[in-house]
Amino acid sequence: MRFDGAPDLLEDPQVVLADRPAKNVLRLTLHRPHRRNALSPKLRAQLIHQLQMADCDPTVAVTIIRGSGPDFSAGYDLSFEVGTSAESFSDVMDAPGDGQFQRGAVNTVLLMWDLRKPVITQVHGHALAGGSEIASAGDLVYVAKSARVGYPPTRSMGCPDTQYMPWLCGFRKGMELMLTGDTMDAEQCVACGWANGSFPDETIDDEVLKIAVKVARVPADIQQINKRSVHRAMEVMGIRTALRYGTELQALVMHSKDSQAFMRKFRSTELPSANFQHYRFTPLKLRDGRTGPEIDVVHIDRLKLRHKQKATAIPADQGVVPCQGGCVIVSFPDGPVRVDEISFTTATDHPEWDPLQWRFEGSDDRQTWTVLQNRNQDFPTPTKRLFTSGVLGLDGGRASKAFTERDREYGDNRIQRRSML
Repeated sequence: MRFDGAPDLLEDPQVVLADRPAKNVLRLTLHRPHRRNALSPKLRAQLIHQLQMADCDPTVAVTIIRGSGPDFSAGYDLSFEVGTSAESFSDVMDAPGDGQFQRGAVNTVLLMWDLRKPVITQVHGHALAGGSEIASAGDLVYVAKSARVGYPPTRSMGCPDTQYMPWLCGFRKGMELMLTGDTMDAEQCVACGWANGSFPDETIDDEVLKIAVKVARVPADIQQINKRSVHRAMEVMGIRTALRYGTELQALVMHSKDSQAFMRKFRSTELPSANFQHYRFTPLKLRDGRTGPEIDVVHIDRLKLRHKQKATAIPADQGVVPCQGGCVIVSFPDGPVRVDEISFTTATDHPEWDPLQWRFEGSDDRQTWTVLQNRNQDFPTPTKRLFTSGVLGLDGGRASKAFTERDREYGDNRIQRRSML
């Protein structure tokens, strides 16, 4: 296997989950919802490993790739997990030197294209930067109505690692995406040719599975030639050569003054954290439209607190939800507990009571409260039941500010995220 030289990337936790929803169909789910499925070295390695195994498995004819949580993938995770680094993945994918990360990104896409068996990418929510590259690597691409696809780092860091835009979106639309860093909605994705089709979020799982079953009916020895035929035509037109040339341009722009200045904004800081004995979660707006004093229920299945990517143990009698009232308070009897992220899981019923906006606060005396996170714009809380919101960092980090300020200048403040691109 390609990752024998970096076995730690394949160890638990497994962040790419596999299931068999139909005969001869494998479905892989990117499963880092607390990071919006940001592409860590472990996730990228496990995805490739699963695809390689599927290509050698006679019981698999086609593979679907999708994401868990509210998004397909927010892009490359530049924070990484403890004990891993970009190099541990890139050293497996390409030779060291300037542009190694970029070449590794392109090699991932080319590897997916070179598989004998078709790959279908199923995109919902955001597919940004590196996330859009993985999505673009599908032989077939289907988007949910909630999909937003693009490469915002062109605004501040430079061109993409995998410059798919002119090839998959056409010259004019590709140029617009490169020059503005804007995202495409589902309709635009289909109209420009980036995606094959679009379905409602509620039915996309079933609709894509129907297509996969149809693809799986074609004998594998015939289907591999069908796939290769289309890719060979694109190669004759120069797609593979252009993508490889693009890695050199991306490596070059990373040395520009403005790109390096932006990188320094988030590489030199840690996530903001708080240290209080009491924490309060207050819904500000529900899906049914109720706001402020109209809200009389905290309708979530579980509230979770984290610090440095580890869950904080909440006392059994604290933070019990769902509950009546306008807020839920978690108290720690042994003293202050440090927190830098929160998440919640949707309740088993009544999706109309899901929180779309909320405030998270901390206090030492339950009298004076400090605002730690203020979500005053609608959050894409999942409509699925017992589904995670994804982990959300506290307000105030320099990294979050860098991305938020950059995108606000373009009237496009999509995701308040930390160090993921």
